[in-house]
Amino acid sequence: MVERGLGKGAKIVVTRRWLIHFSTTATGITVTGHQLSATVDAPAKLSAIADIERKRDASDMFPIKLDRTGLITSLTDASSPKSVAEAVDTALRQLKERGEEGQSYADHRSFLMSVNRMTSEQVSRIPTDLFFPAPGSNQTDRAIPLADGQTGKIAIFHTATTRQKSPLLASSEKRIVTTVGPKDRVSSETWTLAPAPWVSARYYFTSSVSRRNA
Repeated sequence: MVERGLGKGAKIVVTRRWLIHFSTTATGITVTGHQLSATVDAPAKLSAIADIERKRDASDMFPIKLDRTGLITSLTDASSPKSVAEAVDTALRQLKERGEEGQSYADHRSFLMSVNRMTSEQVSRIPTDLFFPAPGSNQTDRAIPLADGQTGKIAIFHTATTRQKSPLLASSEKRIVTTVGPKDRVSSETWTLAPAPWVSARYYFTSSVSRRNA
């Protein structure tokens, strides 16, 4: 869930855009790219850490390798637990340099951990057919046994579309609703791909990940 200090109904949204290129190799396809922009929407009291996250360059998630059928076979380790921890440590040092302390520092640290975990989880859950998806929608429901003997529920909704007359991704969205008693936690991940105007064989690749408290 969104970390302590965000409050009821609080929402975090992190959106990044890359310019990417597909190139064929002897074993399949390599996707290279670099980040163009990043936006972070968060509660105003967390503006300092949101600004740090906004300035972070996530270009190192590339290159991504695909096999001859278009399925992802390897990702970089940019979102490994070690890399996420290093990113957190760097941002925390910047917070201290800005003079953040006390409860403000604790709230910012909580938010930072949440944002980086969101990013890490998003990459770890990238579907292998992300760039060449099977179009359609599906839903999966799963019960969650709780320590107090009650049962929660996770509902996962996934929709993917391809570009007109092309097997390439147009959009892919995964929405996860976790229900425990009267409370819901909603997470969503959206990926889109669109040709970059005036740039041959290049695409804008955009990811948006969000979490909201009930």
